Amino acid sequence: HHAFSAEFDINKPVTVQGVVSKVEWVSPHAWLWVDVKDDAGKIVKWSFEMGAPPMLLRNGWTKDSIKPGAAVTVSGYQARSGLPVASCKSVKTAEGKDFFGGVRENPNKS
Repeated sequence: HHAFSAEFDINKPVTVQGVVSKVEWVSPHAWLWVDVKDDAGKIVKWSFEMGAPPMLLRNGWTKDSIKPGAAVTVSGYQARSGLPVASCKSVKTAEGKDFFGGVRENPNKS
């Protein structure tokens, strides 16, 4: 397990729109993969680290909340590596339902 600031950069907020390709409910963090079209129309596969499954359940998620094929808008903080990997702050469905992704607005503050 890692500290947020070891892997993600609070100064690199990211918001993407795309289609869910995979959801994985594993410990210690659930993961969400989203296919996002870049400016050239090429698909970029983003992966978002979410909170632990028990925390997501306490915040209204179920394993069926978001399934592959769903259109979503995801926001979070990009990995320090610059790769299309981020810590998930929120997920919004095309129907307008908002889900807390596991990371607070400023995870470096208590």
